[in-house]
Amino acid sequence: MPQIADDVASWQIDVLAGGGVSHHRYSSAAFVDVVGAPRWIATGYAVSPMFSVGVVEGLRAYGGGERTTWLAAAGARVSIWRGFFASFELGVVNATTPAFSSNYQFVTSFGWQWERGMLQLRHVSNAGLEGRNYGHTSLLAGISF
Repeated sequence: MPQIADDVASWQIDVLAGGGVSHHRYSSAAFVDVVGAPRWIATGYAVSPMFSVGVVEGLRAYGGGERTTWLAAAGARVSIWRGFFASFELGVVNATTPAFSSNYQFVTSFGWQWERGMLQLRHVSNAGLEGRNYGHTSLLAGISF
């Protein structure tokens, strides 16, 4: 059985930034992901716990103007094949906007990691469960520690 210290040593921190779009409006985004030690579930597939904190700037606010929105999320990352992965998280945002029409959100990411570099496509949305929700899709690049 692995020791907790061994587990923590295999965690990684990803720092990502990039741009995205929501309802035909460009905005910038940045995230810090903490990804836990992988647990092998089948040949070639591993699952890791994942926690994210991020910010999306330049979203259209209700009533006009722009709004910065903060997000916190928790879920899992699934390693698929040769550095490719998918992650699924449940999150909350600090404010509602046309992009995020409720405080709860689903965060879905698909990406590729090589050595310390990473590219990722991330979508944040409440899946239309409450209000008129456009969501936000970002293309992110980053490094892993």
